[in-house]
Amino acid sequence: MKRISIFIILIALFTTVSFSQESIDKKYFKRVKLTRAGLLNMKYVMGFPTGDFTDFINESSYRGFNIEYRRFLNDNISVGGYTGWNGFYEKTDRATYNFDNGAITGVLYNYFYVLPIYANVHYYFFPGDIVQPFVGLGFGALYVNKESQMGVLSVYDDSWHFGLAPEIGFFVPFAKNANSGVITSGRYNQASYKEGDFSSLRYFQWTIGLSVFL
Repeated sequence: MKRISIFIILIALFTTVSFSQESIDKKYFKRVKLTRAGLLNMKYVMGFPTGDFTDFINESSYRGFNIEYRRFLNDNISVGGYTGWNGFYEKTDRATYNFDNGAITGVLYNYFYVLPIYANVHYYFFPGDIVQPFVGLGFGALYVNKESQMGVLSVYDDSWHFGLAPEIGFFVPFAKNANSGVITSGRYNQASYKEGDFSSLRYFQWTIGLSVFL
């Protein structure tokens, strides 16, 4: 009777462990438990002007990239930073532009380049799931290069500003326990930029790229 009782207890323990392991296997990974505490993101970036920006350039930008590193404090929170580049461009129709001492006629080319050097923090709602949504906030220094050109004449300005970039997106690993996956997000960038007709600089970015755990 004693041996039977021990046998039943062992079967119960084995069943419990097996069920627990099956539940764990359904998860794709837990970053900290798998010692994957760093995430390197390499992204393609598109930009879309909003607000005062559209008065200067109203064309979307398909020239951009972003390199980002996130360090996980636990399964739900990461801190890190990123840099990158986005180039905006627009060619206007031939027109006459008046100024204080005269006028000039020609085709105007407007250029606008941004380069952020931002720190960021992110929160992950469902770590370990096949689709992992997150929200985040980037903040730091933004380099701005603005230029208008007509023929041999050009007006040029470059400067540094403080910027913010709230973000929402999700990460999808390629397979269970994979050390890489696809990441995509949307950012709304705002900067304290006041130049000409700009009272502030605002533009939206959509990013997509490859993520690798280090």
